[in-house]
Amino acid sequence: MDRRTRMFPSKPNEKSRCEMIVSSENTDKQVGRLTEYAESFRPIDRKEFSETALSLIDRYGIDNANDPMATFIAIADQMNASQREAVSQFEAATALAGVEFGRIDLALGKAEETQKRVEALIKTLDKMQKDFTSATNRIRERSNFDIVLNHLTPFIYGIFGALITLLVVFVILRLKIL
Repeated sequence: MDRRTRMFPSKPNEKSRCEMIVSSENTDKQVGRLTEYAESFRPIDRKEFSETALSLIDRYGIDNANDPMATFIAIADQMNASQREAVSQFEAATALAGVEFGRIDLALGKAEETQKRVEALIKTLDKMQKDFTSATNRIRERSNFDIVLNHLTPFIYGIFGALITLLVVFVILRLKIL
């Protein structure tokens, strides 16, 4: 006899009823597994598990490391540790990316500042070029007489100064004022 579940309605309009047939072969296999676990008892090394896994082991009263539930908890604990490691690596990568983006932001700020300085220098150079152009245009508009007079003006002032000095000396000596 094997383990099966048969469902069949007793009457056409009634709900189905279940009938379970249990096989002695399956029961013998399960008992054999239990005796196999009993013979291969290995105590649980509590250093290998995290606090969460230990709380599950304690909750279900598992004391054999060969118990399938203990194996499942160990696998789940290792997966959880791997996930935590991946998350911590991702957080570290995110922090490094933040630092790099900060550096990039500073570099962009310096580039903008340099660009503003260059623009200010270009404006100053443009103003100097306009001033030089206007000065050369004013010089070009003058006549030759104005240019010669402009160069002779200091000479004329020098001669007038010397004449005034000689006149003052002559007056002082002639009139003997002093």
